[in-house]
Amino acid sequence: MLGLILLSSIIRCIIVQCNRSAYRDLQYSRQVYHELQIEHDQLLLEYGTLSNCQRIEKIATETLDMLFANTQQITFIKP
Repeated sequence: MLGLILLSSIIRCIIVQCNRSAYRDLQYSRQVYHELQIEHDQLLLEYGTLSNCQRIEKIATETLDMLFANTQQITFIKP
């Protein structure tokens, strides 16, 4: 009888330790998820900024010295 009580106590301790470990892993996963959510939101904001048409036009004209084509410079190719 004493052996069963001792075995039961040891098994309980092992289960409690497993639960604590699982909870710690869950908390870590939640923290990582939260940090990734913040990074995702920041990247979406940055993407919106970088893909702004006015910004692209400004870089094209100022940095790359590109110009808008007038109607005589445009050639249409028929399929």
